[in-house]
Amino acid sequence: MKKPFMIGATIFALAIPLAAHASEEPNIDAGTLTVTGEAIQAVENTAAQVTFGLQTNGVTSSEVVQANTELLATVFARVQSLGIDISDFETDNISLRQTANQETGAPTGYEMNNSVHIYVSDIKILGDVMTAATNAGVNRIDSVQMVPQKGTVDMDKLRTEAAGDAISQARLYTEALGLEIIGIQSVNEANGENYPVPMRSMLKSDAMESMPVAGGSSDFSSRLNVTYFVRIAD
Repeated sequence: MKKPFMIGATIFALAIPLAAHASEEPNIDAGTLTVTGEAIQAVENTAAQVTFGLQTNGVTSSEVVQANTELLATVFARVQSLGIDISDFETDNISLRQTANQETGAPTGYEMNNSVHIYVSDIKILGDVMTAATNAGVNRIDSVQMVPQKGTVDMDKLRTEAAGDAISQARLYTEALGLEIIGIQSVNEANGENYPVPMRSMLKSDAMESMPVAGGSSDFSSRLNVTYFVRIAD
């Protein structure tokens, strides 16, 4: 994989501004060299993150909240019966609003919505989890993300490898151009990860139990943009 880098005009174009501030930056009399160090780890996706949507309606707000609470408890119980730990559940996007007749504007009751995120450590039972949740009463399957197992990626190791890559590039270019490194101006980190999202659905289906699932892989990366102070070697 080619590494992005910036050399050439950058080194010499900044020579005059840097020289003008020589009193503020001792021994810096040439310019800068910017390189991007990168490290990438491809990880197999053997787990999944599923987001379900729950909606309940009723005449009074207390009635709607109670119905939503009971629905949520039912969903939790059904999915937990498949071996999913309660620590792998997360609820958010909770909202309660008054509904009205579209023609007259007269109040008709209340609507409550929330989202439930469930981490499934074994994608082999992903179809069972979705079937259990929809049979329990969830209204939507908002998204399904295939992800690696928790703790699979060591980001500190990737950062160290990215820093080493930046150092190697800097040495290569300075030696080739007859320069020497005399300091570091800045270090900026930009990390990333890529999760494939193979399905999105708002439908309920008992056929999900036998649905084939391909997890694919995720790329985790660490990128360091390092700008060195350089000058012409003696």
